[in-house]
Amino acid sequence: MMGVFSARNYFTYNRPTRNSLERWATLVNDTSYTFQNFLPYFKKSIHHTNPPNHLRPPNASIPLPSPSAFTANAGPLHVSFPTWANAFSSWARLGWRELGFPDARDFVSGELSGVQYCQNTIDPRGQFQSPQLLMVSGVGPPETLTKLNIPIVAPLPGVGRNMQDHIVIGTTYQVETLTHSSVTNATVLRAAEAEWNATGSGILGNPGGELIAWERLTAESGKFSEGTRAVLSSVPADFPTVEYLILDAYSGNNENYLTGAPDTPYMYASPVAAIHVPQSRGSVTISSRDTSTPPVIDPAWLTHAVDRELALYAFRRLRQLMDTRAVRPVWTSEVVPGRKVTSDAEILAVMGRNAIQEFHASWVDLCFGGEVE
Repeated sequence: MMGVFSARNYFTYNRPTRNSLERWATLVNDTSYTFQNFLPYFKKSIHHTNPPNHLRPPNASIPLPSPSAFTANAGPLHVSFPTWANAFSSWARLGWRELGFPDARDFVSGELSGVQYCQNTIDPRGQFQSPQLLMVSGVGPPETLTKLNIPIVAPLPGVGRNMQDHIVIGTTYQVETLTHSSVTNATVLRAAEAEWNATGSGILGNPGGELIAWERLTAESGKFSEGTRAVLSSVPADFPTVEYLILDAYSGNNENYLTGAPDTPYMYASPVAAIHVPQSRGSVTISSRDTSTPPVIDPAWLTHAVDRELALYAFRRLRQLMDTRAVRPVWTSEVVPGRKVTSDAEILAVMGRNAIQEFHASWVDLCFGGEVE
């Protein structure tokens, strides 16, 4: 989706599942939203380049996506794969296989399941300013507009309410493989820049995260509460509940993946997870009539019990990955939060400090769209 400002996210590109778009088409009573009918427009916007496997080691090669997924050189948005293969991702892929995650061919053909290297692009968004512009224009909650002496054009209390986003939580490990932590060293960074400028290769040919695994949870997947089981039963049958990403640097409290790392010569990697069925609802409001004043954003992450329960599941799933036979030999310690953190309360306290949005903010529950009656 392209909007009015650029958010780099994790430079990943994937498409919705078939059943998700089928649900959308049903909600708005418009079959043009089905995956098959929407696919030509996905293809029209993309300039796709096949994986650069000649620049990647054999154990990090990437399968070609389905030939029906793209049209060559069709659109302005460039989508491809990293030229540099992160070493830790190769071990993590083995770990996911050990946990029963199948290899996926691609994440652009209507299925989000299994594990595979992801495609890279830029994902621009504009959700936060939209309610701000409405409110300064007189459209929004009357009490907010009156307080700021904004003439009321349309009294709509729902403007700025019901915001949701995918919530990212995770861990950081000290690892034995070369990671992007290396470029915090000025000498290494200069050499990497020179290599990239000369040949377009090297570690800067990877934005820092390239391996994604998707997991679809059902009401029978674990000892979930009745509320969580109800949520899991309500989403389309092929909709992924959790997205797992392997970030090739120190995430810590998600302040800065490079400069936020400890001043050490060690390498770090950060397995993280995003909850894709969030129930917490945040809000956006304004404190000024001036649009140059940033809106007031309350994301309200993890305020819903279902989100907390799924976040705890995902956190422990990440530890399962790190403890697989494939991955355990290549890390030395869990730096964040540390293996002494074990109880639900302790883990949730850490999440309260390091949770971050995936920059997929939406107001979907109140903005389905549809036909004008």
